[in-house]
Amino acid sequence: MRVSTKIIASIMAVFLLFSSLTAENPDVGESVEDAAEEVAEAIEEAAEVMEESIEEISDNVEDFDKNEYSDKNQKAYMGVYSKTLSLKDARELGYNEFYGILITKVVSGSAAEKQGIRPYDILMSIDGKKIYDDNSFSRFIDSYNTGDKVKLEFFSHGKIEIKDFVMGEREEKINYGKGNVTLFGRNSSKSKKYSTGYGGLSWIPVYFKTDLDDVNYLVKEFGFSKIDDSGIFLNGLGGKGIIGKSWFLGLMGVRYSNHARINKSVPDILKPGETVNVNRRMAFKMSYWGVTLDKRAALSRKFISSAGFMLGWGKYKLNFEQTYGELNWADLNEDFNSSYNNHIALKRSYILFQPKVMMMYRILSWLSVRAEVGYMASYSFKEGWSKISSGNSYEIKDSPNTDFNGLTFTIGPWFGF
Repeated sequence: MRVSTKIIASIMAVFLLFSSLTAENPDVGESVEDAAEEVAEAIEEAAEVMEESIEEISDNVEDFDKNEYSDKNQKAYMGVYSKTLSLKDARELGYNEFYGILITKVVSGSAAEKQGIRPYDILMSIDGKKIYDDNSFSRFIDSYNTGDKVKLEFFSHGKIEIKDFVMGEREEKINYGKGNVTLFGRNSSKSKKYSTGYGGLSWIPVYFKTDLDDVNYLVKEFGFSKIDDSGIFLNGLGGKGIIGKSWFLGLMGVRYSNHARINKSVPDILKPGETVNVNRRMAFKMSYWGVTLDKRAALSRKFISSAGFMLGWGKYKLNFEQTYGELNWADLNEDFNSSYNNHIALKRSYILFQPKVMMMYRILSWLSVRAEVGYMASYSFKEGWSKISSGNSYEIKDSPNTDFNGLTFTIGPWFGF
């Protein structure tokens, strides 16, 4: 900034000098020789300033080259290309552990090549710290500097080896006009491809917003309190594994149940005009399960997103039971004929399709938190509800075509790598 100011000031001096000469001497022709001499002197002075400025710029570039990038604490560089180890790769190489990364390429002339690291070696740990994926490998490398000595544990050609390793450095040329400045360390301009993992298991809590008006109509008719349909909480288990190119295939299943019991007065069939007290029980169950397929994308080392769908099967089951008094073996036939002792089981089944998106945050290499939003769409092959008795299904006339549609939201842990 100081150099540029000198140059501009010199040019302005020439301009002002010429302007003043012209103003004082309207007849420029009479004093042109004197004016020319003074302008020439000003230009010569400006040239000297510019020459000094160029020398100063050159000195600054030299200092930049010598000092700015001669720091001894440069980030470590091994000189390998790697990927998160898949179960398929581990099986083909005869490797039986559940951690490590696969070396896919070794850079020519790098520290790794000079110290005997080869493609298809599996790097297991650095200084005793296990490596679970590309992300943990990058974090470990970032914690070392050029020249640091570490112990590498790796699997090579069927056996585990431990060797001392000295971290290297990488040189890259950046063009600054006529000269070059040599940078050491990692190339910050190169994009990093982060791992999406290769599978795991999860407890799946699901908040399901669906319409239960048809179910609640019948529940209230039998004397029970309505089921809260502001949001049904289902839970279950699920898992998935990578099948290639960040595509994951999995299975999942969740369920919900609601039980209630009441005492109710009903007309006495033996004594008209009188009532008897009976016990009634209600059980409402809903569940769904299916196959999932989704495509993941790693936004960073910590955040992973995905989009996909679930294709599966779901059902509602609604049971009502009524009993009166104690049951006696000798009187079972009479109890069977009595309207006091009854049981009815209702069911409605669906094919389900659920598109969904997910965001996952890695806390540890094996533990993450995942949040998922989806929409459940249903289709049933049969009209209305069915009654189930002795394993047989009977159509119930004029029963509603209750759907299984609604918004789903999930947040819970993910255990995997």
